[in-house]
Amino acid sequence: MRALIFQSGLEKDIFTAGNDLTELYAPMTSLEQYTNFWTTQNIFLGKLYVSRLVTVSCIRGACPAGGCAISLCCDYRIMSKDTGFIGLNEPQIGLLVPSVWMEFVASPAEAKAIGLVDLLVPKEQLLQTAEAAVAKFLKIPSFGRSLTKLQVREELANKLMNRAMLKEQSEAGWRFLTAEPTLKAMKATLAKLQGNSAKL
Repeated sequence: MRALIFQSGLEKDIFTAGNDLTELYAPMTSLEQYTNFWTTQNIFLGKLYVSRLVTVSCIRGACPAGGCAISLCCDYRIMSKDTGFIGLNEPQIGLLVPSVWMEFVASPAEAKAIGLVDLLVPKEQLLQTAEAAVAKFLKIPSFGRSLTKLQVREELANKLMNRAMLKEQSEAGWRFLTAEPTLKAMKATLAKLQGNSAKL
């Protein structure tokens, strides 16, 4: 295998709904479970960021939080030009943006303008455009491309995968998640999401 394309299999225009909020809502989890969740997620992102594979994110529709982080760790990002958004929406639902990332939510056009995505296409053309992008990347000799990618990205990847730092971050995150204002905001967000899913 030399390449990996991330795309949604959902019929709705949703690349990803982001993180599983039940993993972040303190009454439904524990410090140990949250630490495992946080560590696993960040190690995955660090490995994706320096993967020897050509990685392309094929974004159709909504791409908040964890989906945005996955896309940012890919080599190339293609987004549907007429639908959706991408960004770190954690503050909008009462959460803190991790220090490694920055806070923003952008429309497709805004995301393209600031370099968050590389290309905008009609959603019907996403996969074929991603496959064409992969084909171009694969014309570059893999050994030199993957070593250069590692050299450029290794410092941030190491930060994402630093277990001592992840432990500190999860402990600080847990203090935030168990604070009364966060509990109140998360409860309201989960209730709203459950209400929306009941309407579907």
